[in-house]
Amino acid sequence: DLVLDLCSAPGAKASHIGEYLGPRGWLLANEPSRDRAKLLDAILARHGIGNSSVLNLDPRDLVRPFSGVFDRIL
Repeated sequence: DLVLDLCSAPGAKASHIGEYLGPRGWLLANEPSRDRAKLLDAILARHGIGNSSVLNLDPRDLVRPFSGVFDRIL
């Protein structure tokens, strides 16, 4: 599964999704706030979520280019 979380901070939901996906999936965790995105990245690393990437973009900039790419979008 490929999952996009458009507003991921503070990270509890993203951590849970990353753990659930395990090695069979990937989480793209986006957080529009730069400071919160940095914290989110640290939280995912602390929880050992290696199947993820953190972005710091406006959610509207992600939906259209990635339409049809993700299995789930939150």
